[in-house]
Amino acid sequence: MSKVKIQGNASGSGVFTLTSPNSSTDRTITLPDGTGTLAFTTGDDDKLPLSGGTLTGALTITASTAKFKLEEIGGSYGELEAGGSGLHIKAKTGGYITLKPNDTEAIRILSNGKVGIGTTTAESKLTIDNDISTAYSVSGYAGTASNSMLYLNNTNAGSGKASLINFRVGTGDGLLGFVSGSTNVSDFVIATDGGSNGVERLRILNNGQVLIGGTTNTYAAKTLVTSADIAFAVTDGTKTLALWAQHGGSSNNSSAIGTRSNHDFSIMTNDVKRIRIGSSGGVVIDNGLQVATGTVISTGNSGGTVSLQAGGTYPGGKIRMRGGQSGGDFKVYTGGSTSSPAEALFIDSSGHVLMPLQPCFSILATPQANIVVSSWLKVDFDIEQFDTNSDFNTSSQTFTAPVAGKYLFQVRIRFDNVPNNIGYLHVGVNATNTQQQTTTQIGDFDYTGGITYYTEYSSFLFNMAANDTASIRVYQNGGTQQMDISGDSCFSGYLLPS
Repeated sequence: MSKVKIQGNASGSGVFTLTSPNSSTDRTITLPDGTGTLAFTTGDDDKLPLSGGTLTGALTITASTAKFKLEEIGGSYGELEAGGSGLHIKAKTGGYITLKPNDTEAIRILSNGKVGIGTTTAESKLTIDNDISTAYSVSGYAGTASNSMLYLNNTNAGSGKASLINFRVGTGDGLLGFVSGSTNVSDFVIATDGGSNGVERLRILNNGQVLIGGTTNTYAAKTLVTSADIAFAVTDGTKTLALWAQHGGSSNNSSAIGTRSNHDFSIMTNDVKRIRIGSSGGVVIDNGLQVATGTVISTGNSGGTVSLQAGGTYPGGKIRMRGGQSGGDFKVYTGGSTSSPAEALFIDSSGHVLMPLQPCFSILATPQANIVVSSWLKVDFDIEQFDTNSDFNTSSQTFTAPVAGKYLFQVRIRFDNVPNNIGYLHVGVNATNTQQQTTTQIGDFDYTGGITYYTEYSSFLFNMAANDTASIRVYQNGGTQQMDISGDSCFSGYLLPS
């Protein structure tokens, strides 16, 4: 048994001093009445109070596995243990560990290993509860750390630095986070393993553009997409498909989808290309254009209009189909280099076909007296009845073909005061590089003393080139010069469908 020296009285208020142990295992010190204070002392300082008092120095426990155990009488206990190159905080079986700064529980580690921050009932490996009263705002909200449930901050804000969260399932990794371009400018990125330590798949630029494709280091889409109005872009590093929320500048705001950098745009069905729009704007539909049955374009019961038009400022042509309760019609417009093409074909609701620009004319003659004998005479057809395409010149009494085609001409000439000694009479069409005529043998008529009048009816069909001309002339062979051409004469013609 150890020898002790007792200083003070024996009522328990004195000091027991351990002088020397008898053996390495005999280290129990007790008070006679169990009511006093026991302390290991150096001089007059208390170093280790066991009941009441204050520890004023450092406590060092040295052992192969050093432990410090706190136990509530009949209740929970905990241990602080140093061993295995680590410091361990332990609770009894089924117990939990809490951290209470400012005497308020902040973190609880449950017996199943789940950690709760701000909660006593962690639902997952890490559960965070926080009372954030600030309402969300579309701008400025993210810059205030106290508004966040979790705040991750890379204090190195240099260009290319990142604040990321990494995920792993098996041996596959993925990550998401922010990559810094410069101070206060960061892009949001998502990367997947891809079999090679992570490949960037999606990036949301700091200006709101969304890019899919490319890599973290050589992000081709980022350099191709330079317009601030592009909202979404997909790239393989060379070709880019972009979606514009606003395209064409402030004077022409519109949405658009298309490609960048001189590439075609295609639409596919069943993994087969069906429509291709070339980089120069040409459109190719592989199997033709088909419109499903039913209403294609409608503006309600009052009617609807479908228009096919080529060109912009100078459309050149247009096809219009219009319907409605009062009937419908079909029109074709042509116009060349004009912003207002003219109606060229019209089919009304009853099926009548009109061609307002089809060459068609009818011209009456000015009377001519005592026409020449034995010489060709051009008839003065200069009184217009109609000329739908303005192809007849009444000053020169000449028709000019506007386009190449087959033209049918009809001529009616009334001759007055016909002498009975004429050999024959020619009525003909004098056209560019050719002519046609009829011949009437007046002498074969059974008359004496002359004829009051004679009317010649003739029809001629010509194959004409554009800008070929045609006019009417007559020829009196022999006889007395007394015959007149009446104003009742007419020259008409039109272009035949061919």
